[in-house]
Amino acid sequence: MIDVPKCSRSPNSVVIVLNPPTLEYDVIDGYKVYYCSEEQKARGEQDTMTFKTPQEERKYSRGPPTNGNAVCLIHSNLNSNTTYYFCVRAYNAAGESEMSEIINCMTLSDTDSTLTVPEITDHLCRTYTYSIQVYSSSPVDVTREDDLSHYLLYRESSDDKIWKSVSMYGRLDHRVFGLESDTSYDFVVMACSKMGKCQVSNTVTLRTERSAYN
Repeated sequence: MIDVPKCSRSPNSVVIVLNPPTLEYDVIDGYKVYYCSEEQKARGEQDTMTFKTPQEERKYSRGPPTNGNAVCLIHSNLNSNTTYYFCVRAYNAAGESEMSEIINCMTLSDTDSTLTVPEITDHLCRTYTYSIQVYSSSPVDVTREDDLSHYLLYRESSDDKIWKSVSMYGRLDHRVFGLESDTSYDFVVMACSKMGKCQVSNTVTLRTERSAYN
């Protein structure tokens, strides 16, 4: 379930990337992330975070996962230069899945964090009834030697919702389609290196226009 090579970390956060189910009848209401630091592990303690799936995205289509439908769980407010352990369960009304494999990840120290922090220019963003266009200069500001990948992450505005990930391919702007009308969405841009380092931009909240048929 966890796409280990795509998981990334910064000084205060870990981004867990999941492969969504490949069967069309798999319905995921959300994910439970169980985690602990090295110190908590020694004491037999763990914490849990729950990420809910937006109603319109509860059912995934058949086929292999792609960057366009990857599920991202961002866990922030962590301690820097600290080892954490993570595992994930999916759940729905019928129960919970088996536990995923356990992965360990060390957050970066401030000196290890060398990536350019992306930035969304909110006054250049545009909203429509069922889509939102987000503008960020970061993907084309970095040099080719940095070898970074940039992703636009978005979710319904809520602290406990999952993030959907879309590759930006170095463009200044990216338009996300298939959104609900008259709904607020959070957006961030994430820069990732092949070494598993990442930086997340400022969060911008934008609301789609009200439909004329509402």
